[in-house]
Amino acid sequence: MLRKFAAALLCALFIACFILAGFSAIYFALPSRKAQASIELAESVSDPSTEEAAETTQEETEDQQETTTYVADVRSSLSLRQTPDSDDDNGVVPLPPMTHMQVEEMVPGNRGNTFARVTVTSGEYEGLQGYVNADYITKLGEPTRYVNYNE
Repeated sequence: MLRKFAAALLCALFIACFILAGFSAIYFALPSRKAQASIELAESVSDPSTEEAAETTQEETEDQQETTTYVADVRSSLSLRQTPDSDDDNGVVPLPPMTHMQVEEMVPGNRGNTFARVTVTSGEYEGLQGYVNADYITKLGEPTRYVNYNE
């Protein structure tokens, strides 16, 4: 009789442990409703790889734009010319200080000057193309030498 009682007790203990292990597995393995809702929300918002790719593309575009965007670094005005020649005064447009421009290429000019072929991207002359003396333009974001310089 004692053997039967011990066997029944061991079986009951085994079954109780098995049931407890099952409940524990369900409780800890399955996320709560709140957690499940946040997982579904995160999946529906966007795919992380797509988001990272979009951020990378935007950063590359901004980096590329920063490397070619310059400002007119002058006290009064910067001459936008039709040719890379400082002696040619035909069609000169005076660009105000801090005018933004995209540099297309650097070209040699007369008297040993270097000129930049630019497209103006801000101000009243936006869209104009021409040549400016490269000594008087500064990359956007870098310190200027002549703007607001008082001596």
